[in-house]
Amino acid sequence: MVNGLDFNKHLAFTSSEDVKDISKPLLDCYGLSYFNYVKIYKNSEHITLTTNPYWLKHFFDKQYHKVVAFEKLSSSLDQSPVIWDLFEEDNAIRHDEREYFQIDHGATLINSTEEYNEFYYFATKPGNYGIMNFYINQSDILRNFVDYFKDQAGLLIDKAEKEKFKRS
Repeated sequence: MVNGLDFNKHLAFTSSEDVKDISKPLLDCYGLSYFNYVKIYKNSEHITLTTNPYWLKHFFDKQYHKVVAFEKLSSSLDQSPVIWDLFEEDNAIRHDEREYFQIDHGATLINSTEEYNEFYYFATKPGNYGIMNFYINQSDILRNFVDYFKDQAGLLIDKAEKEKFKRS
């Protein structure tokens, strides 16, 4: 739990089937298996919508949010996918997501504003090394999906805004 938050009842957990339905065309077409939308406000309030709430719960239960520096990246990375295999070293977080949740070989798009930063995480299953070519050569598809997701998940995002939580 984060600050007494019960993930089993929180929208971040209960909305995963809706997020899967919205993400399905992209995931199925390009061999991806994971998507996570994260919005972090400057005051540390946070919303997240994901296709894998079990990983999200594990991430917070293990308090990985206290050690991960990825979400503090410069806005200079806006519009360029950050490819995890090229950026992050293998650590407990990467190990757990890969070994226990079959999340690997990811890329993240970042959108920074004055009020908040948005992160769009995409990943596939371990062993799908070919996905790197997709991230590098067809990143416009990911950017188009971001627009599609924000449109299709607009009501869900509005609802999540009412259930923000703080990362301690």
